[in-house]
Amino acid sequence: MPVSVPCKSLHSDRNWHVCYTQMVKSPLSVIRFCALVLSGLAVFGSGVLLSTLPAQAQFSAVEIQEATPVTASAEVVSVDPARLQNVTETYYANVEAYRDAAERYQIAEIDYYQQNTLASLEEAMRRARDLMRTRADLMESYFTYLRLLLQDTRGIELEDKNIADAEMAFWQQQMAEYRTSVAGLETRPQIQDHMELFNEQKNALLHSAYMALVLIKIGKIQTALDNAVTVRQTLDTAISNSSLSAADKAIKQRGLEEVDRLIQRSQNNVIDLQIDFRAKATQGAYNQQSYQAFQSDAEFSYLQLRQTGEYMNEIARGLQ
Repeated sequence: MPVSVPCKSLHSDRNWHVCYTQMVKSPLSVIRFCALVLSGLAVFGSGVLLSTLPAQAQFSAVEIQEATPVTASAEVVSVDPARLQNVTETYYANVEAYRDAAERYQIAEIDYYQQNTLASLEEAMRRARDLMRTRADLMESYFTYLRLLLQDTRGIELEDKNIADAEMAFWQQQMAEYRTSVAGLETRPQIQDHMELFNEQKNALLHSAYMALVLIKIGKIQTALDNAVTVRQTLDTAISNSSLSAADKAIKQRGLEEVDRLIQRSQNNVIDLQIDFRAKATQGAYNQQSYQAFQSDAEFSYLQLRQTGEYMNEIARGLQ
């Protein structure tokens, strides 16, 4: 017997399939995919059950301090490579599971619209629950991966690292609770309510993920900068202890002065990146657009560091 179709369709936003047809293969770059997962899916409406906790509440204690150069990395706990490999494999497995669930839901949805029967509705609802569960698995494994990368990255202020880690830990717990609650959904309105609540949190989820990516990149720049300072000091000693003439030593020392200027410019840029990070962290303002702007700003530091390396290579020539 046909089942009447309410005015709100089973799938009011059909762009969800983009989520699995545009998969990316790098866990770091998959943030774009996760954005699609969060914004594109709209099964039986849109959303997923998550506790309401504004991202801003996580950062109420963060204050912007007077910028000073970072000369030491935050505490780093090395991540077991085997564990990172296992987490990475789990993530890829969840990508495939989500892709399969999305495809199966699409088939069930089409069948429902064609048959309009109670059996086809129940099948569509079952596939919707599978889709919601695998989405939670995917997001939880992605945050696990990011937390390990963040934990293993030097050059980050410990306070900043702890804030980002706490944000991701919160969302991991929410994903776990959501996955459990999905199993008990028995009616279409329940599924729709869960999806709507989930979509209400998508910006906060994306903020946490992009925030971690920004910190990881800042840490890598700062670490490279710290290494450049160390190499510069070693090079200075090598010049002093070399058998070069006084005139040749003076030429190389003037070259080191240019190296110092490049290092300082790069350090100033890192300070600006850190200040901007803390401002956006307090505002919950990270999204794809702000992350792209950060990447453009960070490129200046990379350019300065590349030039620093080239200068030091040139200075090192002829040293004995």
